Amino acid sequence: MEEDGTEFQLEPEVEAVIQELFPCDDPLDDPDFDPIQYINTLFPNEQALSSLDETMLRLRKKVRVLDHEIQSSIRGQIAGGDGQQSLGEAQEGMHELMERIKDIKVKAETSERMVQEITQDIKSLDNAKQNLTASILTLNHLHMMYDGVERLTELTEQRCYRDAANLLAAVLNVQQHFADYTHIPQVRELMLRVDGISKQLASQVTHELKLAFRTPEPDTTDLSATQISEACLVFSALSQEKRTAIRTFLIGVHLKSYTKSFADEDNAWLDKVDRRYAWFRRMMTGYKNHGAVIFPQNWSMAFRLAQQFCEMTVEQLNTQLQRRRTELDVKLLLHGIQKTAQFEQWLNATFKPSKDDNDLQQELAAQAAAQVQAGKLHKLDSAEAEAGAADAGEHDADDFAQSEADVVRAKYAQPKTKQSNPTYFTNAVGKVFEKYMSVYLDAQDAQLTSMITKDFKAGLVFLDQDTADEEDDTVGAKVLASAGDMFVFFRNCMLQCASITTGEKMHALYLIFKKHIQQYADIILKATLPKGSGLPSLLLKEGELKLTAEEMYAVCSILNTADYCHDTIGQLAEKLQDRLDAPYNAQVDLTPEQDMFYEITSTCTQALVRALETLCEPPLNVMIKTKWEATEEVGDTSLFVSTIGKSITSVVPRVRRYCGGNRKFFTSFCLKFVSSYVPKVLTAIKKCRGVTPVAAEQLLLDMQSLKKALLDMPSTKALVPRKAPATYTKTVTRGLQKIEVILKMLQNPHDPRTSQATPEMFVRDFLEMFGGEEGVAGFQNVLEMKGLKKSEIQPLTAAFTKATGSGVDGEAASAESAQQGAGDGSGAKPSLTSRNFIKLESLLKRFK
Repeated sequence: MEEDGTEFQLEPEVEAVIQELFPCDDPLDDPDFDPIQYINTLFPNEQALSSLDETMLRLRKKVRVLDHEIQSSIRGQIAGGDGQQSLGEAQEGMHELMERIKDIKVKAETSERMVQEITQDIKSLDNAKQNLTASILTLNHLHMMYDGVERLTELTEQRCYRDAANLLAAVLNVQQHFADYTHIPQVRELMLRVDGISKQLASQVTHELKLAFRTPEPDTTDLSATQISEACLVFSALSQEKRTAIRTFLIGVHLKSYTKSFADEDNAWLDKVDRRYAWFRRMMTGYKNHGAVIFPQNWSMAFRLAQQFCEMTVEQLNTQLQRRRTELDVKLLLHGIQKTAQFEQWLNATFKPSKDDNDLQQELAAQAAAQVQAGKLHKLDSAEAEAGAADAGEHDADDFAQSEADVVRAKYAQPKTKQSNPTYFTNAVGKVFEKYMSVYLDAQDAQLTSMITKDFKAGLVFLDQDTADEEDDTVGAKVLASAGDMFVFFRNCMLQCASITTGEKMHALYLIFKKHIQQYADIILKATLPKGSGLPSLLLKEGELKLTAEEMYAVCSILNTADYCHDTIGQLAEKLQDRLDAPYNAQVDLTPEQDMFYEITSTCTQALVRALETLCEPPLNVMIKTKWEATEEVGDTSLFVSTIGKSITSVVPRVRRYCGGNRKFFTSFCLKFVSSYVPKVLTAIKKCRGVTPVAAEQLLLDMQSLKKALLDMPSTKALVPRKAPATYTKTVTRGLQKIEVILKMLQNPHDPRTSQATPEMFVRDFLEMFGGEEGVAGFQNVLEMKGLKKSEIQPLTAAFTKATGSGVDGEAASAESAQQGAGDGSGAKPSLTSRNFIKLESLLKRFK
């Protein structure tokens, strides 16, 4: 083991030689010694651990012997002459090695001094070369600048502006190299000459352009159009301040007559706002004929003209709107918004800034950063703005059809797409209307109220009786046209408002939408349901609900409309959140409105269920009143089952057809019906009296027929039969299974009235079929169904009590415990005496 803890190992060849010279079988001398294996050899089992102390003593002794042998060997070697001689030779070798190291160090220092002497001359030459190169380059630049100043003076006098522009840019570029040499008088004088000629050239060109552009059409008497264009190139080499000044002058010349043209109150008002935009189009037509070929492309003059025109228009319109606000109505405001939106779309499509116009690119970047920081970037793309402008004022409620409702749903569900091109002029003029949007919002609120309370309500049209009776599966209950109309109106309002503002006013528009969505649900959908099919009526009583084919169509149409509104409201909320600025976008919540329409779909489904129950309940009364004790033999299916089947056949195919593509509602209708009706069948069966074994067999046959009718109900008269959902099949099977058990019990051959059967035998059969679930009450009900007298029931009840260990007291205690547990939800249902409350509870279960 080394001092650093690592294991000391010899080369394999050395180990082989040692083993050959000193052969040994001791495992401790093995080069691959494994201490764990060695310990396991010494102590192969637990019994061997008894000699642990002995083994430790033996090993310690062996260690001491080895230490003694090593010490003896070392002492013997030191005492002999060979050891002293080896030590002396080692010391002599070390001394010789130190001398050689010192000699190498001296030679290295000598070599380093020699290299430094050699490279010193090279470094001096390299520095001289760099200084000479810099001097030549500086002199060359100085010569270029001097010649450039002289040549620039000549070109300025000769009015050769293209060459002067190129030369000025080169001279100004070279001048930057002498920024560190201004302390030299000659250089400083030359730079002053450059500044002087630059100012002279700028002043001369500015004067030339102002003489040429007294009007938008340039005067080419003194300078040709080519010379004027070349004169503009000079400003590309001058400072941004000078470029901005000359561009401002030129833009002012082109737009000078705009203010005069609309100084008159009649022309300046909002009803003639399209004349402003027509004026600009005419002006740009003239500009393309002369200015477009004169001004450099990197000036983006057309774009700057459009920008300035928008700013002037905003200022003038704002003045007019403030002065004549009392004359502003929604029709006039919408006219201005529509014409302005169309004009802005034209600007976006026509004018783009030049990528080489660095001044403008910096301005636009700064504006965009400021808008992002303020959270006022509008999210309206040009395609949607165009659609909104086209739809404004062109909405016709009478022509809206089912297919158009689907189009509206698809528009709301369109995925978000990034704008392919920046829209620099969106809301450039339209922002002036933002302060006056309250006029628009009030008008839209009033129009929506009128549409819902008058137009939509008066325009409610359902199928007539003849059309409703058609057996064509393609005839489905359509979504009410008014729902599509309402959402088209919402979309147009949202686009119109978004073209002006996406802040507080648009949030106010969202609140208007929210209000009228609730109004539509109350006035159009809920109020249109047939009498007695509303949610309050369904919850408070289980009276009859008879629906004609037309009324059934109306219920399904309202159901489909409510489902359409539920889905479209979610898409509307997403669009509003996407368009609104923070923090208003986080305040959008139309979930309560969606829940309201979901409640309407549930009410419609329950109304259809109640209508079918109304038809199917009279046959159960017939079954109860039948004298079953008079049944002598089993025959065909009873008349009451056939009547139930006919009722199902008359209603279910119609509901399925009217539900159309909303298969989920038809499935819910079927499931709710069997969940409600099957328990009623069980209750009716329990009310039958005098049921003999033959009658029980007849009823069992009837129940099998009823079961088949209920299982086949979802595909009754279907062109393409579908397998009923597993939940539906399970509900029917489980519900009728208990009825079958009761009827089989009534077929029991151990009739207690015969001498061959004892009460105990009958009780045993009952318990085998029902277990202990029914209790005494269930047992007595079976006996009553068999038509036993009270005197015959008492001994059987006593036998049942004895067999089950329960009695009347136990039943009472169980009922009391159930009532106490119902208070905290931990026990069974309370035994309530209020019949109306029990009915209400059962109806509430259906809506879960």
